[in-house]
Amino acid sequence: MIGHPEHLVADVLDEQLVDGTHRNAGRVDGVIAAIRPGRPPRIVAVEVGAVTLAARVSRRLAAWIARADRRLTGRQAPVRIPWDALRYRDRYLQFDADVDATPINAVEQWLRVHVIERGRR
Repeated sequence: MIGHPEHLVADVLDEQLVDGTHRNAGRVDGVIAAIRPGRPPRIVAVEVGAVTLAARVSRRLAAWIARADRRLTGRQAPVRIPWDALRYRDRYLQFDADVDATPINAVEQWLRVHVIERGRR
């Protein structure tokens, strides 16, 4: 369960995500907050993906990964899941959509089609 509001980002960052059928959808790589004057920030979404994860280490690395991600998948932005769409279940965050119907696993799907399946021919 999430602790005190001031620890929300630390409590959510790196949490396991699962889809509506309990299939792995990665981990929370970033937290998006709305800054409100005179009020505490409000969490509006979480981000999933290598670009966001790399940005936690280096902007240059994140830019390189973003270019590769665009070339492989056509994605123009990190995958965001609205905070309102998430529910805490035991030790993970769950959302209703099927992970394969989202762009979360786009790189993995590209690799499956262009590398793994190609190698089986």
